[in-house]
Amino acid sequence: MPVGHELAADHEWTRCLVGSAESVLGKPAGPAAAPYPCDAFMLQREFGMSILLITHNLGLVAQIASRVIVMYAGKVVEEGPIREIFRAPAHPYTIGLLRSIPDLSAGKKVLDAIPGSVPDARDLPPGCAFHPRCERATEVCRGCEPALEDALRSLCRRVVS
Repeated sequence: MPVGHELAADHEWTRCLVGSAESVLGKPAGPAAAPYPCDAFMLQREFGMSILLITHNLGLVAQIASRVIVMYAGKVVEEGPIREIFRAPAHPYTIGLLRSIPDLSAGKKVLDAIPGSVPDARDLPPGCAFHPRCERATEVCRGCEPALEDALRSLCRRVVS
């Protein structure tokens, strides 16, 4: 079974999902027959199917999801109800993602960006993988990897619960 970044590129899983849709719909549901993601959302509404959406398009996520899991460097860094995550993001990566959404009404010509680069998955930095890009990182963040506790919805040690 693929994990993390492998899932998005795994064509066998894509065929499996399309095949499931075809068996429910009784007609082809592949890319040629269903070029728009809204067909998948119709399946979700009409048949109560779950959708695993892997995307950076937070506008789309806000429209269709009830829960969100935010991942960075192959690990879950924050999870929770979509409204809670959008209203009060806790992890610095989630905050950065939300700040990077274009706001046409603000008249900004330059989008906010998360500084730095995504680390190589084969050579992650010690501690929190996001610490080299995080404006709130401390020595604790650089030293050891935090654990996602049941009581917290964010992997960040700097979150005040």
